[in-house]
Amino acid sequence: RTVERLVLQVVGPHSVDFWRFVVGEEETLSLAGGEVRARKLSRVVEGKDELRVEVWLAPALNWLPARIRLTQASGDYIDQQWRSSEAP
Repeated sequence: RTVERLVLQVVGPHSVDFWRFVVGEEETLSLAGGEVRARKLSRVVEGKDELRVEVWLAPALNWLPARIRLTQASGDYIDQQWRSSEAP
């Protein structure tokens, strides 16, 4: 299997950058909102102080993120997970 890569432009409070992601296999996540199939994207980190980013995009949620995990070099992290969906 060929490794798929994706480059996204991101904007921070002080700069604009391009982040490279490796596109992983689709997997099943068991979250508070239920089980959902999602494809994992992992940021390619080039320096030890860079933010590690993992995003799981779910086709059943119109490719919105079912989970986002941001990990700092110190090991501190934020892990946001899908809990429910409501019609607008």
